[in-house]
Amino acid sequence: MLKVLIADDEKKVCKLIAMLCDWEKLGIEIAGFAYNGIEALEKLESLRPDILITDVRMPGMDGIDLIRQISEKEWPVEVVIISGYADFSYAQSAMRYGVGSYLLKPIKKEELEETLQKLAERCQKEQARLEASRTLMQYLEDDTQRRRCSLLVDLLTYGTKRPLPAIEAVNEHYAFHFEEGFFRILVLKLDYKRGKYTRQAVEKILAGLVEILRSRLKDVCTELEFWTDGAYTWVVCNYPEDAGHLFRQAVRSAADQIEVKRFQLWETRYSMGMGIAVRSCSKLEESLASAKIAVAERLLEGCEKLLEPPVRNTPPGDYSDYTAVFQYDLRRAMEMQDETMAAGCAEKLRDSLLHEKGITGTELLETVIHMGTYAIINAHPDNQTERISEFQDHCDLCYSAEILFELLASLLEALIQEQRLRHEEESRRPIRNAKLYIMNHFTEPITLEAVAASAGFSPSYFSSLFKKETGKSFSEYLTELRVDRAKELLKNTKTNIRDICELVGYSDQKHFNATFRKYTGLKPGEYRKLYG
Repeated sequence: MLKVLIADDEKKVCKLIAMLCDWEKLGIEIAGFAYNGIEALEKLESLRPDILITDVRMPGMDGIDLIRQISEKEWPVEVVIISGYADFSYAQSAMRYGVGSYLLKPIKKEELEETLQKLAERCQKEQARLEASRTLMQYLEDDTQRRRCSLLVDLLTYGTKRPLPAIEAVNEHYAFHFEEGFFRILVLKLDYKRGKYTRQAVEKILAGLVEILRSRLKDVCTELEFWTDGAYTWVVCNYPEDAGHLFRQAVRSAADQIEVKRFQLWETRYSMGMGIAVRSCSKLEESLASAKIAVAERLLEGCEKLLEPPVRNTPPGDYSDYTAVFQYDLRRAMEMQDETMAAGCAEKLRDSLLHEKGITGTELLETVIHMGTYAIINAHPDNQTERISEFQDHCDLCYSAEILFELLASLLEALIQEQRLRHEEESRRPIRNAKLYIMNHFTEPITLEAVAASAGFSPSYFSSLFKKETGKSFSEYLTELRVDRAKELLKNTKTNIRDICELVGYSDQKHFNATFRKYTGLKPGEYRKLYG
């Protein structure tokens, strides 16, 4: 909120100005008052207001001298001059120092508020400009860090689509000092229940783990850089060719140290994946890809340990038979709207995949994400894209295969529950429309056939559906509606009973009287005497 200082040697004028405006609406608060020029200058320095409202004539230092001092000190203050003298020379003197707001006494509320509104907008623009300037300066100070981190960003974003150049070009473009030797990517990952921890909490936990890793690696590596993105911290390492064993020892020492401080992780769990070592920085993408594969192994091997990519001499597994069975069973579960059957689909897929020899954590994760996406698309929820993205994020935070398949089962159950609710809502819609039709036409000689036609059903099917949904037959529902309306008219108006009979849809008063007595136990006249 912007701050204003009010300066005038008459206290009653200060109070008047304070009372004239809706300061909160203007986004301004009164920082203080000054009753002479010297006090105003002192409070300007201590309070640093955004706006000064000052009288021209004040003891000690008049308004023009005060504005001159502000100009010389280059304080960023917008000034409003108030004077009882309709002398333009004062305004001209003030304008020399950049003051463009000049009001005459007696002060008018509208003029003051309009002036302050313009000055507030000007202050806000200036603050935005200064913030942009500070951001630019910060950017320039952090430019080297940004360039270094952009190496990891580019690797994660483009991968093999945009290969890195030779070591000299990488050093120049990304502000590194890589030397010949080995290059390696490490990844440190937190797993936690989504929504339980804020982004700031996750970053704080990761920052503590990063410091442990940095302290162990800094003396081994020629170059070292960290970049945190969500639950992941990526580390690019360069170390001499003869320091491979020292590097591995340092990483394992860091993992042991993190385990010692396990209590600081609260209920989160961590995994550390180590990519393969490559001899050229242009091949760092290969190390990155293997680090991703390594950290996904937590689903099979468990977390809170150093993970490396599995050694595999066979081509990727083909699990299409299992996914085809899953899709077939899921379609049946959706047709029958059976949550138990849907959860069984996830359990069956889990048992099949986990009995496959040689399956990797990456394959397991990708298969579950693919099947969850398939389920969401076939369930047709309104927020399909958002649900898919949310499911993928939740899968990425799982630290075991068991939790991963529990997540898939929960998704399938939720989708079928939503599907059932939609179907129930759709089945109720014709009855809601029929009720609306009855409400709008109950004063007319309305028929079952007419209402059924308005809902798009045959009379016999509509009659059965209406009773199922409302617990009443069409004629009972219509009669109760008419009797309730008649009761309101009898209680709250002096309309005669014959007219009420017609107003609620009856042409025969004798029939109306009999029906009313059947439902209330009283004749219309008796009801009016008791409740009217």
